[in-house]
Amino acid sequence: MDFIVRGLKSYNYLFQICYRNSMIKALAFVSIVLLIASFYTADTQNITSRIDELSIQGSGGEIGFRLLTPIVDLLSGPVWLRLKGVDIYESTMSSAASPSQAGGLPIQLPYRVPSPKFSRNLLISIDVSRIPYQAETSIAVNPLNPDNIVIGMNDYGVYGPSAYASIDGGERWDGPFATTPLLKDDYGSDVSLAFDREGRVYFAYMSIGFKYIAVNRVVFGDDKASIVVIRSDDGGFRWSSPIVAAVGDIYAHENEVIIVFLDRPRITVGPDPFDLKKDRIYVTYTEFVLRYPLIPEYPYILAPTISTTIKLVYSTDGGETWSSPRPVSPTYSHILGEERRRIVQGSNPKVGRDGTLYVAYYDSLDEGPWDGLFAPTIVKSKDGGRTFTKPIHVDYLLEMDYELPPTLFRAWVSMMPQIDVGPNEEVYLVVAAKPDDSDIFFYRSLDGGGSWSTARKLNDDKTNRDQFIPAIAVSPNGTIHVSWADRRDDPKDIEYHIFYTKSSDKGEKWIENTRVTDYPSNPNYGLYLYIGDYFSIAATDEEVYVSWTDTRLGRQYSPNMKIGFARTRHIPLPSILVSPPSGHAGQEITIIGENFIPNGEVYIRVGDAYLSAVRSDRDGKFQTRIFMPILGEGPYKIEVIDASGNRAETYFYCELGIDTLKKEVESMKRDLDKIIGRTTIGNMSSTVDKEYEEILASLRILGDKIERLESESSYIKNLSYVLLIPLAVLCIVVLILTWRYWRVKKE
Repeated sequence: MDFIVRGLKSYNYLFQICYRNSMIKALAFVSIVLLIASFYTADTQNITSRIDELSIQGSGGEIGFRLLTPIVDLLSGPVWLRLKGVDIYESTMSSAASPSQAGGLPIQLPYRVPSPKFSRNLLISIDVSRIPYQAETSIAVNPLNPDNIVIGMNDYGVYGPSAYASIDGGERWDGPFATTPLLKDDYGSDVSLAFDREGRVYFAYMSIGFKYIAVNRVVFGDDKASIVVIRSDDGGFRWSSPIVAAVGDIYAHENEVIIVFLDRPRITVGPDPFDLKKDRIYVTYTEFVLRYPLIPEYPYILAPTISTTIKLVYSTDGGETWSSPRPVSPTYSHILGEERRRIVQGSNPKVGRDGTLYVAYYDSLDEGPWDGLFAPTIVKSKDGGRTFTKPIHVDYLLEMDYELPPTLFRAWVSMMPQIDVGPNEEVYLVVAAKPDDSDIFFYRSLDGGGSWSTARKLNDDKTNRDQFIPAIAVSPNGTIHVSWADRRDDPKDIEYHIFYTKSSDKGEKWIENTRVTDYPSNPNYGLYLYIGDYFSIAATDEEVYVSWTDTRLGRQYSPNMKIGFARTRHIPLPSILVSPPSGHAGQEITIIGENFIPNGEVYIRVGDAYLSAVRSDRDGKFQTRIFMPILGEGPYKIEVIDASGNRAETYFYCELGIDTLKKEVESMKRDLDKIIGRTTIGNMSSTVDKEYEEILASLRILGDKIERLESESSYIKNLSYVLLIPLAVLCIVVLILTWRYWRVKKE
């Protein structure tokens, strides 16, 4: 069977060479048919069983050939991972244990360095299964209530996108609210959110499922993807069922297997150009079409023709119904293996106040992706997305590599341009490109996208380290806000922070870059091949919100990815309350904490020793009881640290500790030594009478303290037995003195 497959592959190559030459086309085809016929006659039974075997393995498992393989590196991250054989959900759920900290590893807690202009960082995503991975984030702010924020993300714990909502500007979050794929689909991917002017929020994502087709007694199959939209009318807490906005499919037509795969949806809402008092919802996406020619009557397909187009659908009734797809970009096609392999990908739509729709996207140019130059490209529509202007290439930039060495995560997505629109139809664009592996470049158009400025580099570092995955937002007053991932602070060029800058004069001047994150992320401690294809930023006139993929909880043997969040306003710090605030050594106390990481580990330390670990609830609160160690008298710092590095501290005053008793005994011994030193035959009576009463009083006080310790804490019983030894010695000394006193008195 193997030699048949190899023979078919060899003849496929020959066929592709000969196919375009009409003079030898027939001869080539006849020779291929004759060879295949001989194989087919000899081993028909084996071929059929082999095809059935491959088909059966396709659903949710490993298959021998994936129809999407030729475009796998161009697709969105979660789909790319699955087609690469890294199905995180299935591989983790089928294993005996989840990714967790390996046994024997010491506690490793991040030490946060506060940002000069942003709040402390929150990790808002919660693990609801054994899979601790969330990535790719989209953030939207309610125009009717700027404190109502909704964040979407790819959540591998629910095998698809999920949403979190806040009504206090991001201090506390509810979620996750898991989305669902269409009825016969398997999972979801990619997230994009937008509010309309009525305070309704829309969530666009991909619904993906496996589909089989049978052609000429041969079964083919692979993932297909459609674009769906859900809506929330209450600020992101309850969501509708998914409505199909655009349909992908796999089907056969005239001896072809055709795959229509819809990828990377992006949603925006803005004034309808035909009625500015109403909103129009737009969803753009990339349509990949693969056409596999079939050899009639034989179980073999030839190299596909690959086409890519940026397309759009729109809705004027709140997402209930959607238009037919409209092309946004030209369609570029090539046969697999050709040198000219131009593609488009990564659209980003925004709407101006006059209803003009702008769409930016990545154009690889003729060299294809990851080679030569690329062009951040923009088109616009004045008629609500029905027609578009000719594409304008904003610039021609050096292509980035697929990865950013020395790390392995896919970074080429940073070349997909991000845009936003100012209050007076200014259009702003940011993109990442070479020369020093990757920088962040800014462009502006002050005439509605007709002409563009030259590039301006936004990262102001003096290193050749990498910057990638930019995001842009324009507040209603026209201030431009830009964030990106930045490795300037790591000499090894591995760990990244999130950096930020802004301009209040249409991009003429920018503030000095400022760090957003208070702890860096190491991409190798998350899904090392993938940290998400995009981060997000949103802004009002008073506030800026930033979200990103954060790996600070990850370790070498315990990978972890969360969604980080920060804002410019202060976020209350963690705090703890100790009750009672003072007492004796060994006493049981209650510790209450709030504003810690939700559903996370919280560690309690007294002095230099960790005494306990508890888990916070969904609101980041906890309550626990601990026994204070056997300590000396004085103040002791109680520190609570969660797994993300949040810290709070207070003090417990130990009024009666082990050194208190020791000091009492030593003081009494010193007093006895003084008595013995001052006592003579002549003054023994008066001296002993006086000192004897003082010693007895001290013994009574000391006895009361020991009884109190012993009655209040079983933890101190062993200590009381130890203290009996010096007390017994002290009592013997007192008895000797008493005996000497009475003896002298009798004489």
